[in-house]
Amino acid sequence: MTFDYVNTMYNLPDKYLREMLRIEDKKYPKIPIGRYARDIGFSKQDFVGMVERAVGLYEATPPQK
Repeated sequence: MTFDYVNTMYNLPDKYLREMLRIEDKKYPKIPIGRYARDIGFSKQDFVGMVERAVGLYEATPPQK
């Protein structure tokens, strides 16, 4: 699963996860989440949890007018 897929599935702005998770990989959003987690020294499970929390924060935030 890529960041692009998550952005699409949850209707996130393209740069939301990049900014929330401070992703600097130039392949974002096309890089698989598991590969990115491994590249930065996180377990896939831990990093996916971080992504889930970021998505949850976005969904809990009222839309800006």
